[in-house]
Amino acid sequence: MPNRPAVLFAAFDAVPAPKGASVHILESVRALARFADVDLVTLPGTIATGAESGPGADRPGVPPGVRHYPIVRPEENFLQRALAFGDSVAERLVAHDYQVVHVRSIWEGTPARLLQPQRGYRLVYEVNGLPSIELRAHYAGLTGNRELLFRLRSQERALLHAASLVITQSQTTRRLLQTLGAPADRLRVIPNGVDPDRFDGGTAPANDPPTVLYLGTLAPWQGLEFLVAALRLLAPDREFRARLVGSGRKEWRKSLEREIRRTGLDGRVELLPPVAPAEVSALLEAADICVAPLAVTERNVRQGCCPLKILEYMAAGRPIVAPRLPVVRELLTEGETALLYKPDRPRRLAEALTCLLDDPALRARLGAAARHTVCARLTWEHHHQALIHAYGGMLEKGKSEEE
Repeated sequence: MPNRPAVLFAAFDAVPAPKGASVHILESVRALARFADVDLVTLPGTIATGAESGPGADRPGVPPGVRHYPIVRPEENFLQRALAFGDSVAERLVAHDYQVVHVRSIWEGTPARLLQPQRGYRLVYEVNGLPSIELRAHYAGLTGNRELLFRLRSQERALLHAASLVITQSQTTRRLLQTLGAPADRLRVIPNGVDPDRFDGGTAPANDPPTVLYLGTLAPWQGLEFLVAALRLLAPDREFRARLVGSGRKEWRKSLEREIRRTGLDGRVELLPPVAPAEVSALLEAADICVAPLAVTERNVRQGCCPLKILEYMAAGRPIVAPRLPVVRELLTEGETALLYKPDRPRRLAEALTCLLDDPALRARLGAAARHTVCARLTWEHHHQALIHAYGGMLEKGKSEEE
């Protein structure tokens, strides 16, 4: 790729932000900036970055050479915001010439698909979640709205067919996308990554009592109610403290607070706000055991995911407890890099935690093996190289087709 193509990377996500989506977006544009001129269009970030000089200015956290254009929309309703964001992306596509447009959802992807024949760019569709599944997870009342769900799924299928390249993060998601008609020859699985150098990777600090950590969103599909139930089972016989760190809707947090109080764990379980990515390493290095108690939901089992929290746990060299779900088994091996349990079973989760609480040597062995695995195949550099390779194949194929 001797010439530097112009790439628009559009994402209906807040950047920079504590969430994994923001980290993933920034690492993706960091990779693309190695060979392309990149414009990044997102929602405004939720992490303060100091003084900024206007649209396109360099901002802390945004990779050098990437021009960032946060789109501020006043609409309060989610769908109104999403559609308005798509309109803003369409305006940019009409006003500027790009060789590639990279989208992460139908909100920016549908206008990009409709303008593609006129503007002539290559379309890349990165699928981390599908609105037809995500919206039902966030808003239970939409489950019975068949007309809306049909429209969403129709737009998802159309975007899958129009894209020159479809990227996703797990084999589970790949299988779903193939059932929706994604062409196998354009579909690439590129897992999330992590920077191991951010973590010392040493043995856990042997806190007294031991600290159990959950890091991530407080959403229902994360299975935190099962974690609280498991901690309640442990409480009479084991000393521990637990820290649940993350963001979430107000009603999710309040529900979790009530459950912690109801189970009598309010003196042993802390519910803490999210931290910036730069603070994650210190949080993990202060933990003895890390947990990712994903629930059996359509979002986790059918749609799939590649939880950044698990990769960060691995990079920190911490022993991990997680459910025996396909998306987890793509990253972790039972008894080698983690203890896996039957999902949605608090007693099984409690038993796995007990094994680690009682066996410091096992904790050290699992943590060291997890770090070795992530360093060998799941770093951001692995992600960068895979993304660059996928782009290279797409652009070379496009060039040969034009000739």
